[in-house]
Amino acid sequence: MISLEERIENNKWLVFTLILVVFTALRIVDSYFRPFWFDELFTLHIAQIPTLAGLWETLGPMDPSPPLYYIITRIFQFFFGYGEFATRLPALISFLIALFFLFLILDRRCGAITAITGVLLLCLSPAAEKLITNARTYPLILACCTISLWCWQVAADNTRRTLPLFGLFLSLCLALYSHFYAFPLFVPIVAGEIYRSFKIRRIDWPIWLTLLLAASTIIPLVPLAERCTSLSAHFWSKPNSLNFLKCSQLYAAQIKVVLIAFVISIFVKYLRKKSNHGQSTQSEIITKQLPPGHEVVAAIGLTLIPFLGYIIAVYFTNAFTTRYFVSATVGAVIILAYSRQLIKRPWIAEGTALLVITAILCLASQANLILSAMEKDRNLRSIIKIMSKSRDELPIVILSPLSYLQTQHYAPESLKNRLFYLIDYDLKFQYSENSPDVSLDGLAELVPIKVESFKLFLNTHKTFYIAGGNSPYMLNSKTIVAPSTETTIIDTEKGPEKYLHKVSVN
Repeated sequence: MISLEERIENNKWLVFTLILVVFTALRIVDSYFRPFWFDELFTLHIAQIPTLAGLWETLGPMDPSPPLYYIITRIFQFFFGYGEFATRLPALISFLIALFFLFLILDRRCGAITAITGVLLLCLSPAAEKLITNARTYPLILACCTISLWCWQVAADNTRRTLPLFGLFLSLCLALYSHFYAFPLFVPIVAGEIYRSFKIRRIDWPIWLTLLLAASTIIPLVPLAERCTSLSAHFWSKPNSLNFLKCSQLYAAQIKVVLIAFVISIFVKYLRKKSNHGQSTQSEIITKQLPPGHEVVAAIGLTLIPFLGYIIAVYFTNAFTTRYFVSATVGAVIILAYSRQLIKRPWIAEGTALLVITAILCLASQANLILSAMEKDRNLRSIIKIMSKSRDELPIVILSPLSYLQTQHYAPESLKNRLFYLIDYDLKFQYSENSPDVSLDGLAELVPIKVESFKLFLNTHKTFYIAGGNSPYMLNSKTIVAPSTETTIIDTEKGPEKYLHKVSVN
């Protein structure tokens, strides 16, 4: 009788395709309900800049990224429009490509069950799941990461290497032109190739020249990178111990699944032995070779790139956030998959149990994301409804820049003209070193949003509404904190998570 493991192995492409179809359907549903958030709205608007020269000039002080992802997004917007689905479609396709090449990498060394489990683990990662249908460049970096690893894997194994070497070069170039923090993707491959050179006692010059040529393509981006440093002094997420500890999200799914699988798979083994069907199903391990040492080194290096990124942020860029290093999740998945080959323990050999557990957790996680998207959509609609109900045409000052841009985008035209965000850099940085105001001020030059001077607004508007919770520099309890400015609350309208204060400047 054919075992479940053999059925999956014999129909691996059918199973993998089914997972992609279900996953894509769930992400489309999520994208339908989930409103654009602050960063995505930058992608939406910047991608609509009509010329490459204009795009090049805009990037840097407004958004510290190379131009590739905006160009790709503009192409998709040209064909599919400017809605949430069309704008997020490049990210979704990029993530599906990342899953495909991760499957190829793992199936080549570990077999179908482990490969499919690894794909599900990447979908389950808390850091990755937030970016799957996020109209930002990070899924594209994930795709470039897995493509480069697979091309390097094939090039190191085969003598016919022209296409794999070209793929390695192209994927690394695309990564560099997607995000400046993609440069650490070179490190794991370089580390693995150094190990391989010692192992085979010779230098594989074609691979080294490919890596060197790909790295040299960053030279045209140097002027743009220098302009991006204008944001470093007040970047919203700086290198500190708290932000560094948040990188644990990159590995949370893998640790959780292993711990659960450890307990349940031992129980499954026990039941099989009690029922006289305890013959170990290790055919997959036996038929597959052990992963080469250079690939293990590369996977470890990829897992540790947040440490390298932190050093770069401390000494050079002053910008550090978990999403920049989401590729480390791929390294953690590969290490977990390879460990099943290297450590032949019964609980690790129980691949089917691990696959089933991961699939259940992944479905639950995707369902939770959809519910979260629906809740965010309801809350946003409630906020807009509360603002629209105000009985006069007074301006509404939204304290949070994140809330302002999102509310302004979805508000009806009759309300858009009343929404303001106020900026006073001197006052702002007395209360906070980190601020997205620089980027928002730059966006106001491209998009008809009302981002105005704090002091100028107070000189021309004596009565207005304040929307939102406490702000580190504008609202403290019920008083605006500003030199020589006092306000009196006239009325308050409360709503879910937000509220309106009608104030008068004395």
